[in-house]
Amino acid sequence: MIIPQELQKLIDDGESMTVEFKESHTDITKDVYETVCSFSNRDGGHIFLGLKNNGKIIGVQEDRVDKICKQFVTTINNGNKMYPPLYLNPVIYQADGKQIIYIRVPASQEVVRCSGKIWNRNGDADIDITNHSDEVYRLYSRKNGSYFVNKVTGFGMDSLRSDLIERARRMTRVRGENHPWKSMSDEELLRSAGLILPDETAQRNGILREIISNLLMHRDFSSGYVAKIVIERSRIFTENANLSHGYGVLQLANFDPFQKNPPISKVFREIGLADELGSGMRNTYKYTKMYSGAEPEFIEGDVFRIIVPLSNIATTTVGPALSPSTTQVTTQVDTQVKLKKELLDALVDYCSTPKSRKEMQNFCNIKTTEYFRKYIIKPMLANGLIRPTIPDKPTSKNQKYVKNQVNTDY
Repeated sequence: MIIPQELQKLIDDGESMTVEFKESHTDITKDVYETVCSFSNRDGGHIFLGLKNNGKIIGVQEDRVDKICKQFVTTINNGNKMYPPLYLNPVIYQADGKQIIYIRVPASQEVVRCSGKIWNRNGDADIDITNHSDEVYRLYSRKNGSYFVNKVTGFGMDSLRSDLIERARRMTRVRGENHPWKSMSDEELLRSAGLILPDETAQRNGILREIISNLLMHRDFSSGYVAKIVIERSRIFTENANLSHGYGVLQLANFDPFQKNPPISKVFREIGLADELGSGMRNTYKYTKMYSGAEPEFIEGDVFRIIVPLSNIATTTVGPALSPSTTQVTTQVDTQVKLKKELLDALVDYCSTPKSRKEMQNFCNIKTTEYFRKYIIKPMLANGLIRPTIPDKPTSKNQKYVKNQVNTDY
């Protein structure tokens, strides 16, 4: 049987997170079973026997094809070799005039062991994680289909602070004066939010661990990976542990947002502190383009990464060109606007009609008023980019600023 076009494309694209080539020219090698294990524990994958690592087709020796297929099926059904036993069906194809064996490995619902070891997929490699407790923990978390924080605890209602529940109840006014939580008891409120679940093992109800951890602090220590933010000359990037739903760079055009903690997300929506699902990624794209003129990267994996590129000039100095000999430290503070030039241009145009300091500050999405006055308003006034509408009363509460038509060449 001639190999289908879609499988040929997998070969042409080379080894990856979900594609593996094995020579197995005359006998099936033991690392084939390690790959089966890692694919089962990850997102599934495709194994081709009779190919070199670079994708060159060498074929499986014709008089050994049937024996290799039978040996494979027998081995993966052997609980001493593969646990739990798997049921996979090798398929024989013709490619470049040679016989190759194709094995489709689906993702398992359970953690799979090969000869007592747990294998996981990382890039195009199979990694033995048996003795790496953090990796094993994350693997079991993925297979459980639920975050550890969504497991119930032995705590009861008397262990919770009723004043915090009451505070959440009051905050629902943003959703309406007649929010259902206002008439509910504390326990009914938690049940409504999905924060009390049945504990099937103990045959009773339990409170989600997520409530307890978020009452203490907003950090999950169970991941074993310390979150970080790194600022470099050309970029800012963040890393944090992640139970991934895929791998590789996320694309804004086809990004499908999902809730990592639906019960907690529901609570924050009800009290008006949650934004639209997926808005964080869209806003990062929006403001990165505004400030850096480039697009950020969101990279999904066991460690989730966000990379925000920075342009060569993080801040733009405006005003008349000064030679090195006339550039004085004493005048730099007064003549420097700490904004990207593209944003500064937009802000000046925005002031074509008079705008208040608050309106200008909101336009730039800058939170600190003192910073905005010192590093934006003051340098813009000093360089004649804008002028006050009430020059005799610079601190007037009615003060606004308008684009200075006389001096806008900067």
